[in-house]
Amino acid sequence: MHLRINNESFWEISAAFLLDSRFRFGDRPAVTKFVYLPTDDVLVLGSGRETPSHKALMSSYKAKELTDTTHWVRGIVLRDKRIIYYRQGVQDLDWYAQTTEMLKRNGLPDSYSIAWGPDAKQKFKDELAGFP
Repeated sequence: MHLRINNESFWEISAAFLLDSRFRFGDRPAVTKFVYLPTDDVLVLGSGRETPSHKALMSSYKAKELTDTTHWVRGIVLRDKRIIYYRQGVQDLDWYAQTTEMLKRNGLPDSYSIAWGPDAKQKFKDELAGFP
């Protein structure tokens, strides 16, 4: 499958690393949130604290009644720590690995690490407090 970026025309896609893409409209920072649907190989980008929740990002791809957070990997980029955090609650734990592979194919720097699970959630609790 070929990765599709939902609403790609709204973004300046970074050739170096996909999650360094910037929203074309307004003075918004690089991506700080995203959702990935491994079964469809679809990525939806979101930036800044003012952007919609992960659920709203999912709804921009499929009708709200068809979205179920357990089908998506929901991610937050903690740029200052160079960490990508995956929120818990997917149906298939292999989807975390598939998401990491997709990010590697799209420029994930070696200096970034991936975190998920209850221990990571506890560790990053303060940083994650502002993200819906």
